[in-house]
Amino acid sequence: MVIGTLNEGPLHSFLKDYYSSKNSKIEVSVGKYVVDIISNGVIYEIQTGTFSGLSQKLNVLLQDHYVVLVHPIAASSMISKKTILDDKTKFVLRRSPKKGEFSDIIKELIYIPKLINHPNLSIEVVIIDEQINRIYDTKIRRKKGGWRTINRQLKNIIDIKRINSIQELLKIISLDLPDTFDTKQLSILMGKPLSISQKLAYCLCEASVTKVVGKKGNSKIYSRII
Repeated sequence: MVIGTLNEGPLHSFLKDYYSSKNSKIEVSVGKYVVDIISNGVIYEIQTGTFSGLSQKLNVLLQDHYVVLVHPIAASSMISKKTILDDKTKFVLRRSPKKGEFSDIIKELIYIPKLINHPNLSIEVVIIDEQINRIYDTKIRRKKGGWRTINRQLKNIIDIKRINSIQELLKIISLDLPDTFDTKQLSILMGKPLSISQKLAYCLCEASVTKVVGKKGNSKIYSRII
């Protein structure tokens, strides 16, 4: 068993294989950290979950290495539910109403806003179709029972987009940033919920693309620096 693969899910495993070549090194120790892949001197980190807690590791790796942070977003998901009753196994498949899109990466960028423009970092967003496998577990929810996710499986790669800077992020989401704005105006321009525009505004400010120049009611007014 290779270091780090014991608790690896099938989605993470597939993406690791996808980004590996015959000359790649897998599960390599770099200082006190273990990275997924090193290929031609480039580190590939597969992050299928949240970016929370990732900034410290990235800050260390980026000092001496170029890092590609790979993150999948599911445009569509099939949910497979498995139940076992009287030694009989039953599977039920249904399509999830939730549909992810590229702009969802903003929800994760709030954890590494100061690194988005780092010259040694690229963020690769992989838009996928996936299957989420769940099993009914009688032990969870104080033994009342409920559905527990076992793993995620990649069914198809739809698209891949790479972000090398926050300016590229704005270009990909087709956002022409005004000279001054608040998050409500940004929400309208993006065509996204206020919660997303607030997160983007935070990232822009932390990345020194904008600064707060005042307030209008409870809303901050932002101005472009660059």
